[in-house]
Amino acid sequence: MEQSLKIGDTVTLCSGGHLMTVISLDPDDRITCAWSVREDVKSKPFPSAALIKAAKPQTLEELLSESYREQPAT
Repeated sequence: MEQSLKIGDTVTLCSGGHLMTVISLDPDDRITCAWSVREDVKSKPFPSAALIKAAKPQTLEELLSESYREQPAT
C-alpha cells in the first residue's frame, strides 16, 4: 500500500520504536526522521517502506480536556 508522507508527519518504524518526525524526503525513496532520547536529538534516513504513519501524540492540555469531557456529571 502506497503511503504519502510529508515533512512534519509523525511516523514510527513498522517494527515499532520511537515516534519520529519526518524532516526531509529524499528523491531516492529515503525519508529522514528526527526523534529525541532524553535531551539528545537524533536523526537518520530510513527506506520509506520501513515507516508507517503514526497518530500524532496529544498535548497535555488536549488529554486533560478529553478526560473532563468523558467524566459523567455528578
